[in-house]
Amino acid sequence: MTEDIKKVNQSDHIDRISDLPINVIDGILQHLPIRDIVRTSILSRKWRYIWVSIPHLEFGDEFFDYCYNRDIEHQIPNIISDILLGHNGPISKFTLKVPCYFTYRITSLYKWILFLSNKGIKVLVLVNHNQVDSIPSHLFSCQSLTSLKLDQFNKLSLPHNFCGFKNLLSLHLIHVRIDSNALERLISGCPVLVKLIISHCVGFDCINVSAPSLKVLRIYNEGEIKSIVFKNATNLTDLALTMSRHINTERGSVTDFINGLPKIERLHLREGYIQVLSSGNNLRTLQNSTNSLKCLELVGVDFNRSGELLFIISLLKSSSILRELVIKSYTVPVVPPSDYLKALYLNSYCLSHLEKVNITVGTAYEHAVYLIRFLLASSPSLETLTFKVGLGLNQSDAPTLLSISRDLLQFGRASQRAEVKFVYHGLT
Repeated sequence: MTEDIKKVNQSDHIDRISDLPINVIDGILQHLPIRDIVRTSILSRKWRYIWVSIPHLEFGDEFFDYCYNRDIEHQIPNIISDILLGHNGPISKFTLKVPCYFTYRITSLYKWILFLSNKGIKVLVLVNHNQVDSIPSHLFSCQSLTSLKLDQFNKLSLPHNFCGFKNLLSLHLIHVRIDSNALERLISGCPVLVKLIISHCVGFDCINVSAPSLKVLRIYNEGEIKSIVFKNATNLTDLALTMSRHINTERGSVTDFINGLPKIERLHLREGYIQVLSSGNNLRTLQNSTNSLKCLELVGVDFNRSGELLFIISLLKSSSILRELVIKSYTVPVVPPSDYLKALYLNSYCLSHLEKVNITVGTAYEHAVYLIRFLLASSPSLETLTFKVGLGLNQSDAPTLLSISRDLLQFGRASQRAEVKFVYHGLT
């Protein structure tokens, strides 16, 4: 064997990973499942205790599936407890996602949260698809939190001595029961909160808080929210509001709320809020709050309602720097397009910054086609317009699709570089 070959063989046994800086090793371990992280302790004497200081711990689907496949699911609470008790060092991120098929009640959650509160926890994700439970009170002792996500908890009650999360930047509540007073205390107790997501939560009918640092607000709710009041929310740039139709929300409250947001750049509205804002005098007052709007997404538009069409046109005309428009409608055609809509493209208004449009409809395509004609004629900076229709499942749709394609090709365009994409189901 030559000297060169010997050197090559010797280099094959060099442990290059163990000599890496500990922060680099931690970064590598964070991409491994928790079971593999613990297994590294048997690699060598040097690796025996490296895992006990990794700052990120995640117990999710992969962990629970692994335990189920080996019939040790009943030991899961003890396994998590042992890993936590064996950990030596700060834990900056902890994720627990309990799947719905896990039938054992996790009574240890309270002591886990207590343990984490003394470990400098910054990012905490608790997803409980097992048995709906209340939030452990020790959670409110985690004063280092910067991000908190709670999913599927029966009750969120604040202790009387709750002094807020002074470092919390992001709060995400999903399927959590919380009353209006507790919600107000919670949000107002987060003075540097930047992102707030409230999704399908119950127990409250109004939101009235102070959030001077808030930039992103998303409220996805199927129930009734009578009023939304955010004091000092002048820094809000990203707003999403979702509500079912036929909910008795105070129209003036929603309009006043949006009008008080001078820096809104992204606005997402669904059915109920579109219905509320498109009625009465809300159209005129809403125009004052869209000067900074760059992205507008309207989901669940009813093209049969003339008020909602006027609402769209009014928003477009008042959004002078709008760059992206998304419209989705799932209604069936009932009312034919009005003469106003048909002649809309003759309007000389210029949407000078609009670059991207995406319109999706079911079978009520006629109203959308006339709206597209207006957009093509009014958008000199347009780059792409995508039109998706819920047709093409039957051969009988072929003539309609051909007619739509022909219209899209013949419509005049203010932008010579505009590309129109027509998408439909493959004909069978």
